[in-house]
This record gives sequence, structure tokens and C-alpha cells, in this order.
Amino acid sequence: ELLHVMSPQPLTFATVPPSGKFVVVGDTHGQLEDVFWIFFKHGFPSSTNVYLFNGDVADRGSHSVEIFVIIFLFKWLNPASVHLLRGNHEDDYCNLNYGFCAELRHKFGQYEGGSLHQHFLEVFYALPLSAVVDAWPGEYSSKNTGKIYELKISKEDGKVQLVDNSTRKLFNGKITAEGELVIPQFGE
Repeated sequence: ELLHVMSPQPLTFATVPPSGKFVVVGDTHGQLEDVFWIFFKHGFPSSTNVYLFNGDVADRGSHSVEIFVIIFLFKWLNPASVHLLRGNHEDDYCNLNYGFCAELRHKFGQYEGGSLHQHFLEVFYALPLSAVVDAWPGEYSSKNTGKIYELKISKEDGKVQLVDNSTRKLFNGKITAEGELVIPQFGE
């Protein structure tokens, strides 16, 4: 039933709810306490609080199974509130070498753990590899300037426009892969 809810595709589309939040979570690697902290800080997934888990849930930590169960339950309860991408650790090779198979066998026994891993692989291989997040008017607080900008991202070309909320001046800027806001200086 979960595979039906997730409808396997290489790309998923996520929508930022109006007057809501969009939380991106990456590389939990079995660290259940970190996931609980994120839920405590940002709230549980809901129609106004959408989560994108950016892959790499499996391996390394000892609670990947529990994190997957939590994500799958939220996905089943409210499919639009949770999106899960496949990271490089949602893969047979990584699972064998970085701990997810060992976690399953430790918790469920040699035979049952191996069988369960095959079912997880079916889910992993059905996960999308990337997401398109609808454009939204939002706010971005710049570490560089301390100002709060209204952020607009064009659906057509992905260009970023920023409006300085204090002066209403428009900037064309960009956000780096590290999440840093880059605002061109005068003359650039």
C-alpha cells in the first residue's frame, strides 16, 4: 500500500503551503534523536507543515528502521505532508557495507532481517531521486546583512528575486548550494 501512496517516479513535486512551513531534512543516517529534535523544533508533518526528507536515512546510526517507520506513517496518514527522496544510502551496496542490513538482522533475526531488507529495497528503488518545490513568496534572513528579504523564486527559470523589506528595493540574487544568500554588490 505504501508503494501505491508513493507512486514510484524519478521526480516528486512538493508544494509549500500558503502561510505554512516547508522543512528540508537531510542525512539523518539512523539518528532518531535528531529526527525527534527536528519535530520538536519545527512541528510534526501536516497540511501546513510539509517535510522533504532528502535521502540518506539508512546506515551508520542504529535507528534507521524507526525513522523509516515514522516517515512512512506520516506519508500514509497525509501523503502531501511528507516527501522522501532516495539518497545514495538507500541502496543495496551501501546497506551491506554501512550498517542497515546489520541493523535489520540485529533487530529481526538473520532470516527475517534479510527478508525485510529485500522489502526495503523495493521501496528504496521506487523512491524519487529529486524534487521540484513549487515557487513561493517567503522570507529569507541573511547572515551577511542581518536584513530580512522577501524571497521570490520564478517557476519558469528558477531565478531568485529578493525584496528588501525595509526599503522595498528589488535585488536579483542567488542562493548557493550551502544555503547562503548572495546579493550582488553595486556595479556587479
